[in-house]
Order: sequence, then structure tokens, then C-alpha cells
Amino acid sequence: LMSRVISAYAQCIFVDGFFNADPHAGNLLVRVSPHGGEAMPVLLDFGMTVRLTESQRLGYARLAVAAHEMDVAALRSAVTSLGLVNSQSGDMPDRDLAFWRFFMRD
Repeated sequence: LMSRVISAYAQCIFVDGFFNADPHAGNLLVRVSPHGGEAMPVLLDFGMTVRLTESQRLGYARLAVAAHEMDVAALRSAVTSLGLVNSQSGDMPDRDLAFWRFFMRD
């Protein structure tokens, strides 16, 4: 079931560029097929949504791939491409890398 939920949100964000900006357990229903008992997620309440530009959609896709691959340099590049900066980025880039290494620890 979780694999299907993740696939549904990945489709919304990385492919369609349009997603529910208020994802929580109350906005998810599980439908069980009467034939075979297969559980399917049903996404509810699209009252608060976000539409991503093409560059944002690709930036978030790069961010997800970099996180999956544990690639700190690619993560930093993806974050920068999205226009996200923190107080360390320009002056102390090593702190940026330290943050991402900490974030992706076991």
C-alpha cells in the first residue's frame, strides 16, 4: 500500500507538477477491492494545491534522485536550482555540506 501511495504522490509532483499541498492521514483513504482484497490509495481534498513550473518540477525530481543516491553535491545543486538558500550557503559552503550529510545519515 505504501508503495502505491508514494507512487501516486510521485506522479503528482514529478510528472504532473500539480499536488495536494496539505498531505496528511485525513486526506488519504484506502479502498479495498471486493475482488481479491487489493488495497488502493484514494487521495482526497485537493482544496489546497500547488502547481509547479517545469523548472521546479525538474528541480524537485533532481532533489529526490540526489537524496536517494546520497549524493551531497547533487543535492546542493538541486537545492540551489530551486532558489533555496540558507544563511551558510554563500559564506560557508562546508556547513551546507555538513548539514546535508547529517540530514542523510543512517
